[in-house]
Amino acid sequence: MNQNYIRRGLVADKDAKHYYRVKNAIWLYLYLVLSANSKTGKLLSRLDFIASQMGICKDTLQTWLGHLKKWGYVTTQKQGESIVFKLSRWKESYQPKVEAKAKEELLAERIAKTFKDEENLSYYETLCERYSEDLINLAFREVKKIPSSKIRKSRGALFTYLVKKYAKK
Repeated sequence: MNQNYIRRGLVADKDAKHYYRVKNAIWLYLYLVLSANSKTGKLLSRLDFIASQMGICKDTLQTWLGHLKKWGYVTTQKQGESIVFKLSRWKESYQPKVEAKAKEELLAERIAKTFKDEENLSYYETLCERYSEDLINLAFREVKKIPSSKIRKSRGALFTYLVKKYAKK
């Protein structure tokens, strides 16, 4: 498939099939395209978080997600309280080439590699964007200090818990 299909073919479609299928769900699709991991086309997030980011109610997002899933633009898989969104027909080349990675992206990659949890990279990116670098680094250092035998679920789960706990203070 031509790399321009996603960028141009979605809107330059003389039969308007994408328009009639997707309608207002295009806004959720655009959010997912912009937020997904550029290599995998995946995003780990919660609908209530996306709703708060977009200023849209969760019910509307669920309706939009139903349209996107029905027509094969996205697939989903539950992961705890979150959802793994996978954009269909994703290729790394669909994303614009970026000269330098953002500081948050680099920090998220370091966390994912340290915790051997690369599959949740997009979730770590979300945390790094949402919370301050100091708070993220504090939680990261704390989790690294704890021996594996003391961790119940995973380092990633503990890290998430600590980030949210520190953010409340």
